[in-house]
Amino acid sequence: MSNVYIDDTASVDDGASVEKGTKIWRNCQVREGAKIGGDCTLSKGVYVGKNVEVGDGCKIQNGVSIFEGVVLEEEVFCGPHMTFTNDKNIRINPDEYTPIPTYVKRSASMGAHATVLPDLTIGEYALVGAQSLVSKDVPAFALVYGNPARIRGVVCYCGRKLSDVGGIRRGDRFECAECGEVVEINETDFAERLES
Repeated sequence: MSNVYIDDTASVDDGASVEKGTKIWRNCQVREGAKIGGDCTLSKGVYVGKNVEVGDGCKIQNGVSIFEGVVLEEEVFCGPHMTFTNDKNIRINPDEYTPIPTYVKRSASMGAHATVLPDLTIGEYALVGAQSLVSKDVPAFALVYGNPARIRGVVCYCGRKLSDVGGIRRGDRFECAECGEVVEINETDFAERLES
């Protein structure tokens, strides 16, 4: 774990791996088997469970809980005090417990106090609003928020809103007035998810 900063108050298990350039701040806990990529930031009070995978360049803000079964690809942003869950049948019985996986694709962002239920995939560059409850898969480039979170529009690579939800179909293209990037909707069921 050379070229890594770990605060004196943080607890990083010997069985965890942390790549160079990563900073782990006050009162964090990183459990056994966790894999933290390079150039990540784990802010104050972050919990990373057993065997969790965090890709390069992720920014995890204060008080975030990432429980066993979660995989974050590179450059994912987790806002303050958001949490991932990993069990649909919550009971205190460790003999029958199997964590349910959740996948967060490259450069997706979750706002403060959002909760992501297990057995979901959050697509590339998706944006989850603050205090949202995510109970269904989120397509790439989707803006979702609410309780339960629903698709409210399309966002750019830079995070700016490009469109409201009306009439979005596979193959639609949106150009960002701010950065000039073009987003094409490739999700076959993007429109179907708008109805659910």
